[in-house]
Amino acid sequence: MIAQGQRLKKLAQEIHGFQKPENDQDQNHRHYLAEASQFLRQVDDPLDVLRFLDKLLRSPFTKRQKQKRALTDIGQWLFKQLIRAPHIDKNDLTYDLAWLQRLAVIRSAEAMGKSSGSTSATPAKYQPTDFQREIEAVEKRRQKLLSEISANRKNPIPRPKKRVAPSRLPTRLEVVFADIKAARDARKNAIKREKQGKSKKTNWLKLQPVDDLFSTLATGLSCTFETKGCDTIFAEMAEKGGAVRSFWVNGLRKDGDRLIVENITLD
Repeated sequence: MIAQGQRLKKLAQEIHGFQKPENDQDQNHRHYLAEASQFLRQVDDPLDVLRFLDKLLRSPFTKRQKQKRALTDIGQWLFKQLIRAPHIDKNDLTYDLAWLQRLAVIRSAEAMGKSSGSTSATPAKYQPTDFQREIEAVEKRRQKLLSEISANRKNPIPRPKKRVAPSRLPTRLEVVFADIKAARDARKNAIKREKQGKSKKTNWLKLQPVDDLFSTLATGLSCTFETKGCDTIFAEMAEKGGAVRSFWVNGLRKDGDRLIVENITLD
């Protein structure tokens, strides 16, 4: 369902699209909205409500023009909901009908407050003698959707082939710092030691591949601040407001548990 506030705003616009009754007395709209709500509680298929309104419209008990206008408005409103969402949720439709009843009362009260005496009814719009055309349109729309679903099942979208882990790392590998906070803190401490005139301390910065497919092969991947191009990465991130970015490494060599990077580039 659309967010409640947006939905209520849309329903308020839709109720003002209903034909204005003579003397602003909106009893027929409220009556037939209540009838539709009551009938919806007794059925499973919302389209049955439109079938019910179709019978009411053709009924000998619905002879007055203002009754037919109200039924036309409600039937056309319901048709639009069903053609937009052929399998609309019953609870959503119940919610909408309940609010339309309340909004019809509000519309009538507002109209009575703004005018006194007799007012003219809205000129008649499209006035069907039944809703058979609308019912058939919804049924065709549903059938089309079912056919599309069936076709998709017969011709499913091919799934991408499962990726196989490589036996070795590529010569160039895209990576990120495994712990960016730890890397930044280590750099701050290194700069601080340098300002204090202390000897340099080797800081191993853990790296990890952007593509998880290389994670196992890249166990122990590391660099230091002395690695060629490392300062460029920190300078680039500082220039971009601290935004973390990936970078490329090459010249990998194994040293015990570490896989040491010899060179770093931005791209």
